Amino acid sequence: MPYVAARIVERYVPGSLGGLSEEEPSPDLMGRLWEMIYSGKACCHLEKEKEWAHIRADFMREIPRQTAMVRHDLALCDHK
Repeated sequence: MPYVAARIVERYVPGSLGGLSEEEPSPDLMGRLWEMIYSGKACCHLEKEKEWAHIRADFMREIPRQTAMVRHDLALCDHK
């Protein structure tokens, strides 16, 4: 999902990915996209950033697990 979302955003807001190349999904790219998403602002963060910082930290700790899933999925595609 972050890959598809990034492609859509980049199409309508060129340069919004800060120079990330989204041509080919990779575990590294997905990790960087997740980090960008989790670093962003959600409605609950707009007024109470400090109170919600632990939630953001929890999401950031999930990035290695998420990139491992991408790596696994890509490996499955390579075997076909």
